[in-house]
Amino acid sequence: DFYSTKEDGIEHVFFGAGSPGGRKDVWESDELNSIHGIFRMHQELYPDGPRKWHRPANARTSEFVDTMNNNLQAIWTDSVGFEEGVELTHQLVQEVLDKDPLA
Repeated sequence: DFYSTKEDGIEHVFFGAGSPGGRKDVWESDELNSIHGIFRMHQELYPDGPRKWHRPANARTSEFVDTMNNNLQAIWTDSVGFEEGVELTHQLVQEVLDKDPLA
């Protein structure tokens, strides 16, 4: 049961791990949603859970994820406006996808 219980999913977020994991009962719990309302918003926007993740065909997954996360951070911290931030992030990750394959 280690790392797989409802309680563990809630504790992950409570103690700073970020994601509650994939258990639906964790995402729906009042305890998790008392930590931050974003979890309930995700549940409402994506009732079927996250969509499938496709890896870049050029094998630049780490570079893609780093570029995406670093630029989304500017949106979350209000360093850049939402529309501008999304547009810039899209442009920069597309540049990564357009690079030659690693292997």
